[in-house]
Amino acid sequence: MSNNPSSLSFIQAGKTDLDYITEKTLALHHFETDGGENILSVTDNFEKNIKQWLSLELEQTSSLIFIITLEQKPIGFAFLKVIPSNNNFTQYHSHGLIQSVWIDEQYQKKNYGTQTVSLIESIFNEQNIPYYEVNYARANTSAKAFWEACGMIETSATARKFLGS
Repeated sequence: MSNNPSSLSFIQAGKTDLDYITEKTLALHHFETDGGENILSVTDNFEKNIKQWLSLELEQTSSLIFIITLEQKPIGFAFLKVIPSNNNFTQYHSHGLIQSVWIDEQYQKKNYGTQTVSLIESIFNEQNIPYYEVNYARANTSAKAFWEACGMIETSATARKFLGS
């Protein structure tokens, strides 16, 4: 396996990639929810609904999903969005959101995630996006360490309390 950055490629996903990105999205979901606390219950049709959602996202001009390949073999994917800011509270009219980045386990810790984030940042820069955000499960300590290494600064937290019934 080569760590040569020139062998890493990013290919915009299309409908023919839907099964792959669904599989990897489910893997990310399972990774982040395995043994976690306060996990949202999912529907019986969770996989089907994820696939349908991703299919719709592939058609949105504000979304970009791409496959990460190494020597023409898929090793992960990334999903980013441009989110409009429909308020007059800040000077920003939009911001970026990294919805997902997934690198298969055997390819992690080889700088491919960092290269992927660099590409995403260049895309956001080309679109004049002033900043971007990323969310990850609190229990996902490897994601926290990765994003901090990419220069992300934690700016908020989400808390959840389930009510009876």
